[in-house]
Amino acid sequence: MWTGKRFLLKRPILAVALVKGPRTAEYILNGQTVEVIGGPGPSSENLVEIRWKTNDYAVFAEDLETSGVEVSESPGYRLARHGDAA
Repeated sequence: MWTGKRFLLKRPILAVALVKGPRTAEYILNGQTVEVIGGPGPSSENLVEIRWKTNDYAVFAEDLETSGVEVSESPGYRLARHGDAA
């Protein structure tokens, strides 16, 4: 199960924004930390949903595995979550 895992990216990955309206693709650059919030699921075994900053994206699970290193949350650091003050 991937949900809740965090990854520090060692290489950029291509991500598709999960927003209403037209989907947009963007790169999340190396050095960024992302959190898995869902997936992979039975209908999309290759995709996971991640949160980067305050936005949600879909990425290929294989890209996340090969481009990132799983990290644990360190004291004094946490990812922004929806509803958090900026």
